[in-house]
Amino acid sequence: MEADDTTGEASGPAVVKFRDDEDGYLGWVRRNSNGWVINAGRHFARSDRLVLHSATCDTITKRGNHTTTGYIKVCSTHRAALMAWARRVEWVRSDADISTGCTTCYP
Repeated sequence: MEADDTTGEASGPAVVKFRDDEDGYLGWVRRNSNGWVINAGRHFARSDRLVLHSATCDTITKRGNHTTTGYIKVCSTHRAALMAWARRVEWVRSDADISTGCTTCYP
């Protein structure tokens, strides 16, 4: 787990990244069921897309290898803080580059 201040304010909402930390990630989503998660490719390549999910989405909590294979998870209890983090990814130009296309979260 690694914390990341995305708001530019020391007191702003925290954004936490999980890479190779299954237990930490699953613990975070259990404790923050109203939170948000961005599923991102490990290398932040444009082809990997950033996909926003609710923390309770089955597609990012029920299967194994959430943070140990091709993906990492970036989490926050505040959607705006997570979107602000995503806008700092080099190739993200607008919110349109951040997919909310998960049919489980956004039917």
